[in-house]
Amino acid sequence: MLHLRHASAVLLAAALTSLMPAAAGAQTIINPIGQLQPDLTVTLTASASTIDPYDSLTYTATVRNVGLVAYSDPFRGTNYFNTPASGVAFQHTLPAGVVFGSATADSGFTCSQASGVVTCSGGAIPAAGSATITTRVGAQGSPTTLISRARVDPNHTVAERDETNNSSADVFVTVLPADLAVTLRATPSVYEGEQVSLDVRVSDTNLGEAPSVQAQITLPPGATFDPRMNTGIAAISCTFAAPIVTCPLQRFDWFFNNQDFTIKYTAPHVNRQVSAGVVVDSGHILQEGDERNNTASAFTTVIGLANLVAVTTTHSTVWPLLVERQATVRNDGLGDATNIRWTTEVLAEDNLAQAYDALALVNVNGGGFTCTSAPHPRATLRTVAPYTQRSGQLITCTGGTLAPGQSATLDVTHLLHQLVGTTRSTVTIVDPDQSIRELQESDNRAEDRW
Repeated sequence: MLHLRHASAVLLAAALTSLMPAAAGAQTIINPIGQLQPDLTVTLTASASTIDPYDSLTYTATVRNVGLVAYSDPFRGTNYFNTPASGVAFQHTLPAGVVFGSATADSGFTCSQASGVVTCSGGAIPAAGSATITTRVGAQGSPTTLISRARVDPNHTVAERDETNNSSADVFVTVLPADLAVTLRATPSVYEGEQVSLDVRVSDTNLGEAPSVQAQITLPPGATFDPRMNTGIAAISCTFAAPIVTCPLQRFDWFFNNQDFTIKYTAPHVNRQVSAGVVVDSGHILQEGDERNNTASAFTTVIGLANLVAVTTTHSTVWPLLVERQATVRNDGLGDATNIRWTTEVLAEDNLAQAYDALALVNVNGGGFTCTSAPHPRATLRTVAPYTQRSGQLITCTGGTLAPGQSATLDVTHLLHQLVGTTRSTVTIVDPDQSIRELQESDNRAEDRW
């Protein structure tokens, strides 16, 4: 019977050739077919080669009933000799680590899924025709490589010309690992000694599962960390080993993919911009899709403060000639002090009510100050014949500017009238109204008594 079928095919091909003569110069191909049987093949593709955790993925399988070319020429096209295939079965073994969604097909296939295997049956594919089976799945959160394969006519129930081409090649899809990214935001500017807030956000941009890792924040030199000011879950257990603050993070997953916390530090005593940096998973414990977004930095301008210091001294005296009292105002801080005002009280206290000092000269050097002298408002009118004098002067200096490390000196030279039981005092107060923001106010007054 086999020989008769083969002979029929040869005769049919010859008959077709005789009925369709080739044009001049055209090449006619005749391929006698020994057996008229279907030949089923399958290919499998995936919608992506890499996906994020929990992403969806679509597999497309194409089942073909491959025909043999019996007759072909450039003018009349190609004729195939083949037979349809019916009752075709199909299996798609899903990779571990996916969640089945749906399976649909054409060409009469009916599909179902059980235990990770999609099974389709009842397909009918004509000669040289094809069918499409589409399977949708969802990836889970763990990084992995999904390996999948499909087979047509897995139990060889359809007689085929070739039974060796019924399996697809393996299809590989990479589920990317979690990808942690960190951002850092800092208070833009503060005065030295004030608190700086660092807002940290660590996100898993791939929404995958990630074990607990650490965020490490490097503070600027001279900064002081206070764990009592932290906010956020991750900041509760932060530890400090200068200059690094280490904060443990919670586990990341689909529902918990952003972690925010805030730490605070006291700005160092500088007058410049400082930076803080953060790195997450510094030891690369977690396999990630991108390690380049694991660091961030933020900048804060620290404004140095002035620190005005008053100093009062008295030079040696030669009675009853001249005495020189000296008041110095110095800026020991890191910031400029402008529009400075200071007062120096030059007093003579006389229990016998018989002392008076005649003010001779007031001179100031440095800072651009303008100084004026007037009788001290607390002084008492003293009368010592034939002179009438007050026992004190109040010298006020205004409008000065002192950069860090600069100073201004006030020299007060006067005649000294010394009697038993008299006391002199020089009191200097800088910024008496505290209108200038300073690092501290405790050095703004100085007194010299003699």
